[in-house]
Amino acid sequence: MLADWRYAGHGHTPGESALAASIAEDIRINRETTREAMALGRGCDVTTATRSNGMPTLAEVCNELRISRSTFYDWRAKKRAPRCIKLPNGDLRVRRTELDHWLDGREDAA
Repeated sequence: MLADWRYAGHGHTPGESALAASIAEDIRINRETTREAMALGRGCDVTTATRSNGMPTLAEVCNELRISRSTFYDWRAKKRAPRCIKLPNGDLRVRRTELDHWLDGREDAA
């Protein structure tokens, strides 16, 4: 019975609990992807692991964009960063679709 147990968050509303559960699922999937890649001897490509995550953490976003955390916060203060979701614990997440859309909007036509 414990094998089927899954942390569902401890939010104050059903929506927060659902969000926490989806983040926990994303983390579980990322860990499985990393373990499979390591077992096959390919190592783990951070971009691949991040792309499979529907809501990457701020650290994952900064790593993917190759920017510092302070640069991200600077962009956010200037309304130039992708839209974020602020969790009840204060952590930020960015929806993968939002990040991809934001990146597409900055694509150079040259």
